[in-house]
Amino acid sequence: MAERIDANQIEDTLLECRRLLTHSVTDLPEYSTMEKIRTDFPNFVRECHVAYKQALGILISQILAIEKQVRRLTRLTVPRGDSLKEKIGQLKYWKLLLELSFNTFVWIAVGWDRSKVKKVFKGPKYGALTEQNIDLLLDYVNQANQEPEDFVVPLDFCRFCSIGDLLRIGFKEPENILKLDFIEAKSGKVNDEMLETIQSRQQSQYLDFFDKYGRKGIKQMERYFRQQHALIENLKLMHAEPGIYNNPAKEDEKFIICANETIPEDYTSKVIQLLESSEKDEYCVDEIDECLVAGVINTKCSELAVLADFDIRLFIYHRYINPDALHEPPVSDELVGVLKTIKLRDWREGFSSVILHPILVRPIPDKYLLDLLMGRKRLMFFFNPQRFIDLCKRNGVNTSFITTKEANRLKSRGEAKGLLELDGKFIRCSLQETDLILGEGILGEIFYNWMRPVSIVESMKSFQLPS
Repeated sequence: MAERIDANQIEDTLLECRRLLTHSVTDLPEYSTMEKIRTDFPNFVRECHVAYKQALGILISQILAIEKQVRRLTRLTVPRGDSLKEKIGQLKYWKLLLELSFNTFVWIAVGWDRSKVKKVFKGPKYGALTEQNIDLLLDYVNQANQEPEDFVVPLDFCRFCSIGDLLRIGFKEPENILKLDFIEAKSGKVNDEMLETIQSRQQSQYLDFFDKYGRKGIKQMERYFRQQHALIENLKLMHAEPGIYNNPAKEDEKFIICANETIPEDYTSKVIQLLESSEKDEYCVDEIDECLVAGVINTKCSELAVLADFDIRLFIYHRYINPDALHEPPVSDELVGVLKTIKLRDWREGFSSVILHPILVRPIPDKYLLDLLMGRKRLMFFFNPQRFIDLCKRNGVNTSFITTKEANRLKSRGEAKGLLELDGKFIRCSLQETDLILGEGILGEIFYNWMRPVSIVESMKSFQLPS
């Protein structure tokens, strides 16, 4: 593969991986219907593994190539100008897209369950793969993936830090079940001796190990046991029934797992309509469920981009801020000042969220997906919290803002982390005679996963809180 990566190469990679991960197997005549898949399920799984391994290899190769190119550019001794910084930033963004595509393997493995994905991804990751001992890990992955029934994924290539180094998806016959294993990989002489010591279960071997490696060996073994404990606890949570559980990462926090049978409803069709309108330089803004505004900015022409941004803000102004001004005279300087204060949210801000639904499986045409990913079009949002509260009330969910005093009390006690804060306010929701403060994940679902606000409300209504 060429060392220099360009935009066309990235787009081709994204499209090919999208094909392999979504429909390459179901396009085959023998697996074109659910009935055919059920009839030959073992071979269907093997064909999926073949396609997934191809996508795996493509993404790994491209990610490492980008890291290599970034490392070469950052080591240049010539004076660094804006063009070099821009190129490095562009490469890092392309790597982000590939890592988000890599996340798809985890979503597939856990059955597209958002709750389980949150238990696999712990948060941001740091450092380049080339600075780690990745070669030994990839050698193991390549060898393990020779087995047609197994599919092994090196999780370091995901966008977020994971609970283990490897995910192994194994298919078992005749039960026809898929089994998941998260593995913490260890390599090196000290690690080999440590694992041999643990497996021996002999006190004398532990003492010999500590004598040989001293405090460093003790800390390494302590770290290993902490990792194993956290991994075991996270796996328990992944398959847990609804209830209240301890957070393995923070002992003073609790997880609440609720039963929820609601089928989510998205507004993807609306996004497609807006993208189509932007192709024709038409009006590209609309309202969803009376509390959310979505608009598309076509960046191919700077003048059109400015006009689209203005249209979105003016729509918000007329809809939520001053509806009576709809038929007033032309734009004034005062109005322009108000429009600038309106805060819009870019869809791509969601690329830092662990709950972001995989970018490659979005059910929109390839061209529009690439336009969004490569920045040729920008999908922008505005959310009106008061209108959302009104929507909740109309649909039978008692919701309101908490007082400023209550909000300050939450912040002073350090209990506001992860809560949905809008202009310094928090939203209280009463469910089953229990008052809850809404979390920021709700906006993530609306903005980044294109979930309709009314669907969020219906989901809230159907939550079965554990006693």
